[in-house]
Amino acid sequence: MTTQVPSARELVMLTTRLERLEAESEIRRLVSTYHWVNDTGSASGAMPGWTDLTVPAGDGTGQARLKDLQVTNGAAWSGLGLSAAWPSSAGIAADDGTPRPGYMPRMMHFLTNEWLEVDGDTACGRWYCWEPAIVHIGGELTPILIAGRLRCEFRRESGIWRYAATEFEEVFSTPYPAPGWDHVPYGPANTRKAGS
Repeated sequence: MTTQVPSARELVMLTTRLERLEAESEIRRLVSTYHWVNDTGSASGAMPGWTDLTVPAGDGTGQARLKDLQVTNGAAWSGLGLSAAWPSSAGIAADDGTPRPGYMPRMMHFLTNEWLEVDGDTACGRWYCWEPAIVHIGGELTPILIAGRLRCEFRRESGIWRYAATEFEEVFSTPYPAPGWDHVPYGPANTRKAGS
């Protein structure tokens, strides 16, 4: 039985495919790490009790870790269709080392429907985002559900993948529990009046 030796062309093709798969895997870990740290406000990933808002989310280590995950000059953050409840943000690192910013003391991102495309040392990706959170709306802490689309750009620097840009498009956000997203829309996608 003879073993066929791959040609030089086949080896190049296999190497290219392997490099792309490894890049995709590294980007997935980057995205997971970013959201883990962002949700907890801590580089350790320790999350306080969801309903115990006397315990701050964030121990002063989150921002430094999030900055490590960005390109050298920082990553851009932009939002589309954001409801009035959202503040503007100059960068993707929301945790400034203080308790979770007052507008959102608790949040947890769930990303689905991943699509990644790697092109050398750059890549782009998109996900659906489902995010339960507790936010300040009208001066009151309100549990809400957020649905959105997340688009990200990545760049490999010195062999390490980092965030270059993030764009979040809010599809809707609504208070939770009931009456829920089909009756009390907060987001821009539905302009019905509450209860109609």
